[in-house]
Amino acid sequence: MISTPSTAPRAALRIVSKRVAISQQQRYAARGPTYEPPTEIRLGPTHSSRYQEHYYNTLAEDLMYMQYKHLPAGYVPPKPPRLPQHDLSDPYAVNRPTPRLRGNKRLIPLAKPINDQNIIKLSAIHLHITSKAALSSRIQLLNALAQLRALSAQTKGGGGYEAAKGVEVIRARSNTPTWHIRRGVAMGAKVTLKGQQMYDFLNSFVEFVLPRVREFPGLVMPVPSASEKSTSMTSGVVSCGFGSAVLELFPQVEVNQDLYAKMHGFYVHFVTTARGKDAQNRARALMSGFQIPFIRK
Repeated sequence: MISTPSTAPRAALRIVSKRVAISQQQRYAARGPTYEPPTEIRLGPTHSSRYQEHYYNTLAEDLMYMQYKHLPAGYVPPKPPRLPQHDLSDPYAVNRPTPRLRGNKRLIPLAKPINDQNIIKLSAIHLHITSKAALSSRIQLLNALAQLRALSAQTKGGGGYEAAKGVEVIRARSNTPTWHIRRGVAMGAKVTLKGQQMYDFLNSFVEFVLPRVREFPGLVMPVPSASEKSTSMTSGVVSCGFGSAVLELFPQVEVNQDLYAKMHGFYVHFVTTARGKDAQNRARALMSGFQIPFIRK
């Protein structure tokens, strides 16, 4: 006759396993879904950026020599522009909002004098991709997010830097019935590069991508008769756009090109510290020092 084991040990085993599972869940809930190390880990520079060294060793001195303006002794800088103000002695002007400039005029920031403490430099590079197919299906935006992730190698808070936002989703700010755009709908992706990642992207863009673009004469400059007071001429931002064929030339995308169902065109914005009058020309001089060609048609 075969003897069957008692059910008491089995019940005790179930109770113990249940208690262990509950304790594990409590520890998991206390520490969160991801493990956070007790010490702050921040990644430092892993290699020297050749373009960054080129700027500080050669390009900064050349820009200083070309753009320096000697100011006489006793020079008084002009006051910054201000919006017109109401007469506060008038009782009808109390608590009234500041009047705006009439027409399409705007305040133009003053250009700071060029000296050894104020040499123009590259502060950030913005990349963004817009997808028309993402308006009807948000899953179509995954290709743009993956491609910008490969180009920038940046994640949110990556390397211990809380300021790093990673690849972000662009959402519409207002309704545009003509283009079937609703407010808040996802329509693209963007990423901001700073520091060493910015120079690494610029290095691959100039060394590997631009030489392989067919019939690329350079970035088109505005006509000489363009207004010097426009927003683009006083902002110090050099912008350009490229098609999907150029995106395939980046080594980060070319090595895994089969993983992407569709290639997108993208826009690049080189943000410099130049502001005010003649800021666009100073920004172009900086980018030409990084071997980016310009052409005027």
